[in-house]
Amino acid sequence: SRHRGFECVLENGVQRITAPAKRHDDKSLTCDIPSMEYAESVGMLEANLSVYWGNNFWLESTSRL
Repeated sequence: SRHRGFECVLENGVQRITAPAKRHDDKSLTCDIPSMEYAESVGMLEANLSVYWGNNFWLESTSRL
Protein backbone atom coordinates (compact mmCIF):
# COMPACT_ATOMS: atom_id res chain seq x y z
CA SER A 1 0.00 0.00 0.00
CA ARG A 2 1.01 3.61 -0.45
CA HIS A 3 3.06 5.25 2.32
CA ARG A 4 0.71 7.41 4.39
CA GLY A 5 2.70 8.16 7.52
CA PHE A 6 1.22 8.26 11.01
CA GLU A 7 -2.42 9.18 11.51
CA CYS A 8 -4.28 10.05 14.71
CA VAL A 9 -7.94 9.13 15.11
CA LEU A 10 -9.84 10.64 18.03
CA GLU A 11 -13.36 9.41 18.84
CA ASN A 12 -15.67 10.52 21.65
CA GLY A 13 -18.85 8.67 20.72
CA VAL A 14 -20.25 11.78 19.03
CA GLN A 15 -17.49 12.78 16.64
CA ARG A 16 -14.57 11.11 14.88
CA ILE A 17 -11.62 13.31 13.95
CA THR A 18 -8.66 12.20 11.85
CA ALA A 19 -5.45 14.23 11.80
CA PRO A 20 -1.94 13.65 10.49
CA ALA A 21 0.74 12.96 13.09
CA LYS A 22 4.23 14.41 12.98
CA ARG A 23 6.96 11.96 13.97
CA HIS A 24 9.82 13.62 15.82
CA ASP A 25 11.91 10.55 16.62
CA ASP A 26 11.42 6.89 17.54
CA LYS A 27 9.63 7.80 20.77
CA SER A 28 7.46 10.84 20.08
CA LEU A 29 4.59 11.95 17.88
CA THR A 30 2.60 15.18 17.77
CA CYS A 31 -1.02 15.39 16.61
CA ASP A 32 -2.71 18.71 15.90
CA ILE A 33 -6.32 17.95 16.80
CA PRO A 34 -9.05 20.56 16.26
CA SER A 35 -11.71 21.30 18.87
CA MET A 36 -14.43 18.71 19.28
CA GLU A 37 -17.90 20.18 19.58
CA TYR A 38 -20.99 18.41 20.86
CA ALA A 39 -24.47 19.43 21.95
CA GLU A 40 -24.02 19.00 25.71
CA SER A 41 -22.48 22.03 27.38
CA VAL A 42 -21.59 20.45 30.73
CA GLY A 43 -19.88 17.27 31.82
CA MET A 44 -17.17 15.16 30.26
CA LEU A 45 -16.88 12.73 27.42
CA GLU A 46 -14.26 10.01 27.36
CA ALA A 47 -12.23 10.14 24.17
CA ASN A 48 -10.33 7.28 22.60
CA LEU A 49 -7.13 8.15 20.74
CA SER A 50 -5.70 5.68 18.23
CA VAL A 51 -2.51 6.13 16.22
CA TYR A 52 -2.17 4.26 12.94
CA TRP A 53 0.79 3.58 10.69
CA GLY A 54 -0.57 2.99 7.20
CA ASN A 55 -3.30 0.37 7.61
CA ASN A 56 -1.68 -1.26 10.64
CA PHE A 57 -2.93 -0.63 14.17
CA TRP A 58 -0.06 0.75 16.19
CA LEU A 59 -1.01 2.32 19.51
CA GLU A 60 -4.15 3.06 21.46
CA SER A 61 -4.81 4.98 24.65
CA THR A 62 -7.83 6.41 26.41
CA SER A 63 -7.92 9.97 27.73
CA ARG A 64 -10.51 12.25 29.25
CA LEU A 65 -11.23 15.61 27.66
